[in-house]
Amino acid sequence: PELQPLFEKDKPLILDFGCGMAQIPITLAMYLKTLGHSPQLFLADIPTFRLDFLKWFCQQQDLPARFASCTADHPIPPLPSCSLLIASEVLMA
Repeated sequence: PELQPLFEKDKPLILDFGCGMAQIPITLAMYLKTLGHSPQLFLADIPTFRLDFLKWFCQQQDLPARFASCTADHPIPPLPSCSLLIASEVLMA
């Protein structure tokens, strides 16, 4: 029931803070595409090879995605307004 409003939007934005490999937002976005929606992703995490891989993967899957790096100087980058926020397994010091 919590996700139902997401399915009512034509262009939902799914934001994953601490995305890791972003399995949940990517899977959800791909499913929304099969229903005729145009989901967008915003993925934020520490800058590692994973973000580079996700940029490539999202492009291959034709998933519009923006990326933000979480660094020591800027641990929480500016985040856009979104339809769904995922923040699991986030460690803050």
